[in-house]
Amino acid sequence: MSGAPALVLIDLQKAIDDPSWGVRNHPHAESRGRRMLALWRQLGWPLFHVRHDSQEPNSTYRPGQAGHDFKPETAPLAGETVLGKTTCNAFASTDLAERLRAAQASRVFVCGVITNNSVESTVRAGGDLGFSMYLVEDACFTFGKGRWTAQDVHDMSLSNLEGEYAAITTSARVVSGFFESHFAAAPMDVALRAAEAARNTNAGDSTVLAALLSDVARRFAPSFLRSLGFGENVCAVVEQRGETLRYLAAREATRVSLSAEDLQWIAELGGPMSEHEASVFSDRSISFTLLRMRHFEEQARQATHAAPGFATYRPMLEAHLNGAPSQQA
Repeated sequence: MSGAPALVLIDLQKAIDDPSWGVRNHPHAESRGRRMLALWRQLGWPLFHVRHDSQEPNSTYRPGQAGHDFKPETAPLAGETVLGKTTCNAFASTDLAERLRAAQASRVFVCGVITNNSVESTVRAGGDLGFSMYLVEDACFTFGKGRWTAQDVHDMSLSNLEGEYAAITTSARVVSGFFESHFAAAPMDVALRAAEAARNTNAGDSTVLAALLSDVARRFAPSFLRSLGFGENVCAVVEQRGETLRYLAAREATRVSLSAEDLQWIAELGGPMSEHEASVFSDRSISFTLLRMRHFEEQARQATHAAPGFATYRPMLEAHLNGAPSQQA
């Protein structure tokens, strides 16, 4: 199929928080699912919320009680598709297969609960039906069973699925893959050279990522990077890039370095800073990093060499999204 990839979120309802389930793994799974939702919503790709409507009288998922409601982190917005199921496998009691075919979904990404039950059975069925299935494992979780921990159960389920029924991935890999495809589809030489300049001066991972993603992020909503889980040291620099230009435009000595495109953006932002605004800007702790970023961009525009490609930065980006310690700007 040649359409956009689809996202299927399975059984992410308040019922799964009931203590009777036991001890879970992946405490950050909901935030990873929210990351996936943010990406799909921004891009307008097809997404489906699967809700379990249990027929068992003692089930925490039975309709008519609080547990049947969606968890707030990944709850559907108005207009998003909700499919109620009564079976473990989401294909068996809904028209999910027909909807995916109608959307011409090229790939189907799955997250939700529990890994070894509804998630695994849905992924298996999707593979059997001919869909290209991807399980976003850090956006799923399960519970311990007998002498096996929740992580043991989760890992065994992944092992059952990998290769034969699905590709196993993570939310960070999905996001970095999106950015890599974006870089491949449009000329991004300046961004790559700016990131290279930042890296060559040991500016820190956050500044390198801000240099890499500034141009891309400007094409989306201002909160796009935050919604994907990027840290404050990346987001603040990217979001205030325009303020740096307004500051430079306030001084005759630096205004001459601005391009026609810069000046147009400054006009859209309300024009150059006033003397007071410029004074406040220069006193802020982030101003050094913002001006340094501008220097990297100017270097990148003047250079003509081919910089290392986006793949060079994927490990850094994924480590950042996974919360690994990184150098601070």
